[in-house]
Amino acid sequence: MSITEYGKAFCLRRSFSVALTVDDFKLVVDADLEVEHYEQLDQRLGRAGAEDVDYDGHFGAYIYFAVCDEDDTPEKLAELEQIIADYVSAAKNRSV
Repeated sequence: MSITEYGKAFCLRRSFSVALTVDDFKLVVDADLEVEHYEQLDQRLGRAGAEDVDYDGHFGAYIYFAVCDEDDTPEKLAELEQIIADYVSAAKNRSV
């Protein structure tokens, strides 16, 4: 059987990574340890439409996430990047 009998592959979602400095990454992880007082970064990103959010540090100081293909717009990415930037800023000021 050929692939045309099954249909072609298509994109369901796209994956992204946002690089942080090591110091900022540590601030995010440390802030998440105080979870009882606020919503963690992954929850904030998820509420805004991000999926499979990961930032455990295993692959460096990156925030990884995916968005559905229909949400892959410059506006959505800017929104998610702003959530990350705001979270880092709040972590620096200890007001997460």
